[in-house]
Amino acid sequence: MKIAIADDEPAVRTVLSHHIHVYNPKLYDILTADDGEELITLVEKECPEILFVDIKMPGMTGLESLNLLKEENMLNDSSIYMISGYTDFNYARESMKLGAKDFLPKPIRYSDIEVILSKEEKKRFPGITPSLLKTMDRKEIEEYLSSLTSMEDGWRNLDKTQFSKSINDWYSWGNPIEKEYFNDTYGLKTSDIEEQKERLDKFLEGLDESKEKNQVNFSIIDYINKNYTLQDFCMENLCSVFGFSAQYITRVIKKNTGLSFSNYVTELRIEKAKEIMRQPQSRINEVARDVGYSYSSYFTKVFSQKEGITPSEWKKNNT
Repeated sequence: MKIAIADDEPAVRTVLSHHIHVYNPKLYDILTADDGEELITLVEKECPEILFVDIKMPGMTGLESLNLLKEENMLNDSSIYMISGYTDFNYARESMKLGAKDFLPKPIRYSDIEVILSKEEKKRFPGITPSLLKTMDRKEIEEYLSSLTSMEDGWRNLDKTQFSKSINDWYSWGNPIEKEYFNDTYGLKTSDIEEQKERLDKFLEGLDESKEKNQVNFSIIDYINKNYTLQDFCMENLCSVFGFSAQYITRVIKKNTGLSFSNYVTELRIEKAKEIMRQPQSRINEVARDVGYSYSSYFTKVFSQKEGITPSEWKKNNT
């Protein structure tokens, strides 16, 4: 994966390159530019997936170069992160208009790059754990992603032959699937490979049952995974959408996750809250709303009961 760094200060380019190399020395090709015009040439030629761009550079600034690239539709799926020694809000606002994901003040800390690259990898390489990703070359990454995609397609289409073959292909790797991806797809949050194998084997056996029943069960879990952040999300929503009693849906959720409806939703919300709180700029009251809680005080109570510390304390220890 290609990363472009555009900054007129050699020291900044060196430090940022070092941070990226320390995070994962095998995955990233680092490309550099020392002004806006050079950045445009680099993007045209290399199409980097991630850009770190200094706002103020001699000649064509970072904002000007990105504006031109955006007008020419050359950014595509690139993720943009602005870097600057300035803290002027106007710069940050202009950056966001151009699609920047974040605004990084100088000096750039390794912890900031770690958070950014972790999010990018999770988006671009779903199903691969960070520790596994650090050991793989690009060909292996493509093959592993292909096996996961094929397995998911087999399950979603209830194609037993494809699902069985894909499971065996995955078994040959001997590595666990990233737990969030596994949970979203198969309804069990675990990074233990033996537990994952057991779940997949059970699903394989279940494909001999009624396709309609399997599809309904999967759809209920999938619906929860996609809607748990809604503040009015409740069991009544599921009953209305699927036309089943609360008792039946409760059994489906328990069978697929090992948890009750409320405990499963709470676990999803707490894990999502942790993901958001790793971002330095996150605020507890906004995090609470983002994961489905109307009141931050109640979110704090639920989080503290589950984790043993308050959200503020957890954020302080993990950013």
